[in-house]
Amino acid sequence: MVNYEIDSEAEQVLIGSLLGDGSLQFQKRSVNALFREQHSIKQKEYLLYKAKYLDCFDPKISESCVFDLRTNRFYAHALLWTKTHPILTTYFKLLYKDKKKCIKKEILQKVCPLALAIWYCDDGSFGYINQNAKIATYLSYEDNKLLTEFLKEKFNIRF
Repeated sequence: MVNYEIDSEAEQVLIGSLLGDGSLQFQKRSVNALFREQHSIKQKEYLLYKAKYLDCFDPKISESCVFDLRTNRFYAHALLWTKTHPILTTYFKLLYKDKKKCIKKEILQKVCPLALAIWYCDDGSFGYINQNAKIATYLSYEDNKLLTEFLKEKFNIRF
């Protein structure tokens, strides 16, 4: 049996990305998941930064232009994706239910400051008027409550 492991920094970048803008997907006829994340072309350097940590998954980055019918404009994107890998399948099982991302205590227990920083860089913002940080989530009320309790307990951050 092959033992698949990634170093702790790669794991933290992966977890932070999955809590943020990253996703895990299965291709047709694939046994294992792949990682995928897309940003504006302005954030290509950020994806290159992540790719360095995720080198064990053989990441690739491409650029494309997409036409948005709503705005009648073209938008340039950078896309990071990896090869399929058993470790990514393990994280898929930890983070997805019925092919939808959800939060479980098992994944939160793995979050350290680097994962939190990556998550904030993906989905966070800072309100200069009221001087507070925010992380946008598209999760259920129960998942958001779990996150709030976790962040308070582990990092003493109130949301």
